[in-house]
Amino acid sequence: MKKVVVWFLAILLLFCGKEVSAKDTIYPLNKYKEEEYQFILNSNQDNSFDGFIVAGTYIKKENQQVIIVKYKKDGSIAWEYSYGDEKKDELYGLVYSYDENNKINGYILVVKGEDPLFVFISLEGEFQQEIPMNLGENIHIHQVKMTPEGYAVVGKQGDSAFLATYNSKGNQLFKKDYVKDNTSQELTEVISLKENYYAILKKQEGKKSSYQLLKINQTGNIEKIIKEDFEEKDVPHLLEEEDSYLVYGITQEVKLSEKEAGSYYVCKYNKEDTLEWETVGDTPIQEDNTFQIQKNLLKEEENGYLLLLNNKSDNSIEVIRLDADGLIQEKVKKMKNDYYMIHEFTASENIIYFVGQINCPENDNCDYDAKALFLISSEDKVIEVKDTDSKTILIITGIIVLGVIVLYGFRKKRQLGNKKKR
Repeated sequence: MKKVVVWFLAILLLFCGKEVSAKDTIYPLNKYKEEEYQFILNSNQDNSFDGFIVAGTYIKKENQQVIIVKYKKDGSIAWEYSYGDEKKDELYGLVYSYDENNKINGYILVVKGEDPLFVFISLEGEFQQEIPMNLGENIHIHQVKMTPEGYAVVGKQGDSAFLATYNSKGNQLFKKDYVKDNTSQELTEVISLKENYYAILKKQEGKKSSYQLLKINQTGNIEKIIKEDFEEKDVPHLLEEEDSYLVYGITQEVKLSEKEAGSYYVCKYNKEDTLEWETVGDTPIQEDNTFQIQKNLLKEEENGYLLLLNNKSDNSIEVIRLDADGLIQEKVKKMKNDYYMIHEFTASENIIYFVGQINCPENDNCDYDAKALFLISSEDKVIEVKDTDSKTILIITGIIVLGVIVLYGFRKKRQLGNKKKR
């Protein structure tokens, strides 16, 4: 009977302790002491999807270098290329390069050395050329985005914001500076839509900062301010659609608890800059942390979006699906997070891919400081057990275990009583 009880308890506890989650496979670079992946693109060889291009930085002999890696669908490395010299190189962006027929013929690393550069890499991972961006000194680039003409670059130069545009060969078309006396300004994000640029302008005056959503024409002049009533703690972002665009960020209007105030919002604007819909989430979100929206590429028949965030209540990483009207549909991914730092994600063929960094927890002894992270989640659904369900399971489990123990004790007592009668 003892063996029966022990086996019963073991099996019961095994099922009760089982965590239901998506299957994750991690592919770190594992070459250098400090590594970090920052960007990810789908690899399109001969106009067919055959893997991913990731780019980031690593430390070698105290110098920060840039690396670009092609991963196959199964997570194995097809090729890699390192760029840099005896100085600190920063990576500002990763975009496709095009030929005269508007066909992808490689990739561009946007690198800052002494002067920002476009570094062209072939589809096979070979260095092609580097072209100076001619932005001048004291430059910090926030974002590089593809446009119908080529590329748009935004950031700051000293205390001034700037927008620069380039053709597909990396030649500068124009650079526009935005200056305001006694105010530090920077353009943090940009998209291109219907022969116009849309950009987020951050103004820093004293200890306070504010944001504006601007519409900028092809010569770099500001046509109008679309939105400037962003909340104080908000850090707005942009996502380009074919005939519309999304503005999303953090809102404090939702009071989820006394300790956890604030969630996310998503707004959709049409090409006339009219608000079509707005969605406010019910998940407490980490400020200044992982937060990004991508078009839903999990299933071709489904339109809508995937939203990546850090849940403030348990520090988990979540991916939430929104439909084309902004309605929250389901949570397709949730994973505990003690050491992941996610920078970007994408999806293809019902699989979610993340890039970032694995950091050694403070209380652990690791043989590394920080490893580059390429994480493949091979399932697009996560079954969550709610807290109320967990408590119910524990109560029922306790009752069953207690009942088994009492029954065993009662039978043991009867057996002893029968022996005494004999």
